[in-house]
Amino acid sequence: MIQLFTSAADALSSLLEGKVDGPGCAITSKLPKISYLENGIKYYTVEVTSKTGTQYWISAYEKEAEDLYRLATEKEHETKTGAPTVNIPLMLSAS
Repeated sequence: MIQLFTSAADALSSLLEGKVDGPGCAITSKLPKISYLENGIKYYTVEVTSKTGTQYWISAYEKEAEDLYRLATEKEHETKTGAPTVNIPLMLSAS
């Protein structure tokens, strides 16, 4: 069965939420940071493995790489701490 996603981040969310291969999918490997190809294009990849052992590789480029990195990092934080990541905007004022 072929399943299409709107973005790499959508694919990762769908897997982790159990919408694709049932519950129990987890990030099993990811790059520690966004990489750059020789031509300067941003690149990021994540491996997700289901309880049945099925492995999924999700790769993204440019803006999608940034979105995938952000989501993978947030989900990894949630898994380790049990608490969602909270993004608080930083406000600076000049005197």
